[in-house]
Parts: sequence; C-alpha cells; structure tokens
Amino acid sequence: MFGQFFKFVCGLAGLIFLLSIVEYLPRPAHTQFWDRCYDTGHLFVFGLFVVLVLQIARVLFGTVRLRAQYTLAMVLSIGTGGIVEVWQQTHGRSAEWVDAYCDLIGVVAFAVIFTLFDSRIPLPRTGTFRRSCLFLIAGVLLAIGLVPLWFVCELYRVRRSILPQLIDFEQPWFQKFYYAQRANYFAMPPPEGWPESSTLSTVGRIQAHPGEYPGFVFMEPFPDWNGFRSLEIEVFYGDAVPRGFILRIHDARHNNDVADRFKKEVVLQPGFQTIKVALEDIRAGPQNRDLDLKRIRELALYTYQLDRKVTFYLGEIRLVK
Repeated sequence: MFGQFFKFVCGLAGLIFLLSIVEYLPRPAHTQFWDRCYDTGHLFVFGLFVVLVLQIARVLFGTVRLRAQYTLAMVLSIGTGGIVEVWQQTHGRSAEWVDAYCDLIGVVAFAVIFTLFDSRIPLPRTGTFRRSCLFLIAGVLLAIGLVPLWFVCELYRVRRSILPQLIDFEQPWFQKFYYAQRANYFAMPPPEGWPESSTLSTVGRIQAHPGEYPGFVFMEPFPDWNGFRSLEIEVFYGDAVPRGFILRIHDARHNNDVADRFKKEVVLQPGFQTIKVALEDIRAGPQNRDLDLKRIRELALYTYQLDRKVTFYLGEIRLVK
C-alpha cells in the first residue's frame, strides 16, 4: 500500500515540476533559435507528462481497462497543454501553434513508446513486427516534432551563406527575420526608376501608415559585422517630398535606453539612393559604451510623426569591406 502511495506522490510531484519548467524556465535570449528550442522542449515535457499520468492512472485505476487509461492520460495531457497556452496569454506571454503542435506530438509519441515497456501488455500479443512498427511510428512522430527547430537552423545557415548581403526578399520564409511596423509589407519586382544595373528581381515594398514610428524592422541580421568597413542600404523613396527617417541599430546588450544604440537621421529624397554608414560610427553609437559589432541584434528604418501614407522600397542591405 505504501509503495503505491509513494508512486502516486512521486508522479504528482513530477507533473508539478514539468509544468513549472514550462512556466518559469527563463530563456537565454528571445531569438528565433531559442524560441524554437523552447517550443521543441514542449515535445519532451508533455511526452514525459503523459508517461507520469499513465503511471498515476496505473496506481489509481489499476482495474480499469488499459485502453481507457491510455485514452484518459492522453486527453488529460493534451488538455493540460491547451490550458497552459491559454494561461500564458493572461500574463504577457503568447500562445503559439508550434507549442500546441509539439504538445500533441510529444504526448502521442511517448504514449506509443510507453506501450512498448508496459508490463501489463503481454509481449507475445505485441509481436516483433508490431513492436518494430510502434518504434517506427514513435520515431517518425518525434522527427516531425523536430521540424520547426530544423527549419530555423536551416534559416540561420542560409542567412550566413548570403553574406555580405544581410537580407533576401526573394525568399518568403526569410520574413521570419523582419516585419513592417505600422505599415504593410509586400515583396515585388523593383519599381520603375530602380537602377537597370541591379540584379535584384525582388525588393521589399513598405507602405507606412500615419502614426508615430512606422517603418521596417529587421530582427537578427547576421550578428558578426567585424571585418567590414561600412553598411549600405538601397532605398527607393516613392513620395515627391523628401522626408526624414531614422536608422537604428542595436546589439544583444541593448537595454532599451535611447542612449544605448546607434541612431542616425537620414533624409530620403524622391527616387533611388543608397544609405552608407561607417561601422566605426555604428560602434560609437551608444553614449556610455561601444556597440558590440559581433552581436548585432536589430536594424530598423522608420519615420516619425507621419500624417499620411508614404511608400518606400528596400533592396540590398549589405556589408562592405
């Protein structure tokens, strides 16, 4: 009797520990990589969750049919994952489909694996072929669950491969790294007036709406800018009246203080132009320290106090030696 009670208490403590990991484990940084690592962690957290629920069900409902115990454990685990996602929205965190996706796959895959070691299922009934199929199913499910993390790792590989270019508007999935702020973004061919010598077939069109700081934000460009001399940004400004824009760059140490970043006003003229900035000026941007050119985290180009729609186009954003 004591042994059963001890298993129940240990199982319950394990469930609480797993849920505390999901809720309170801090992230080293909010990047595409670490966000996907944490999403993928749901795969194993809720996989272990269903295993512990099955162990508790074994103690509490030993006389209930195995199929009912497995069904109850999987429904409870998937439901708990859904409740966690809803709960996160109530205190500043967002619910993501990737989390629910990993929760579901982890629960199913680990439940399948658990059947292979469940002593209550007679081995002769499972059979070698059936066991092999179940192992294969569990392996395929876990591989599918790792796809989002693989995708982000591939995205980082491509980001490095296009150097000294920092951005590629031709590849839609590269949009993971940028977004339009209070504006609409479209990928399209270069507008009339773009230099004929350009080899670009696609540029980014940003239609800024009236507001305080509409523009373009490029998160996680390739971080190591050491060894380069300058940054160049191709811009085509579609309005007839010149307008001031802010070029802002910060590193991974940025503390959100306006003095802890590189910030420069540039006046965009109608038509095509190239913004050029020396990296030494970027390094000297913060007031109280040097900006870390090995850990660049964000680049933004935006206007301010906008009272009407304006459109601008971005082409190559590149580092120059």
